[in-house]
Amino acid sequence: DGRHLCYQLHSATGTSATTLHYISRTNQLAVGFADGYLSLWNLKTLKKEYHCQLEGGRVPVYAVIFQEPENDPRSCCYLWAVQSAQDFEADVLSLHLLQLAFG
Repeated sequence: DGRHLCYQLHSATGTSATTLHYISRTNQLAVGFADGYLSLWNLKTLKKEYHCQLEGGRVPVYAVIFQEPENDPRSCCYLWAVQSAQDFEADVLSLHLLQLAFG
């Protein structure tokens, strides 16, 4: 019927989004930002459920990958977040593992 869902995605400081990843298993949208923040949006309620700066600091988040363990008895899944930047002295690359727990 021609309807589309639209989000205006920006961090609290107005920084632009650098990566998006839809997680079909949990119906969430993971959003990485240029200032190192990561947000999780619930697409059923259209509310932000999680927002924090990764340990790598103000380094852009360039990728987010969802992982669901095959034989893990715990009710959890994982998000891998990749931060990457280049500066004059060295390249910066950080990989972070976040656990999503479900009740």
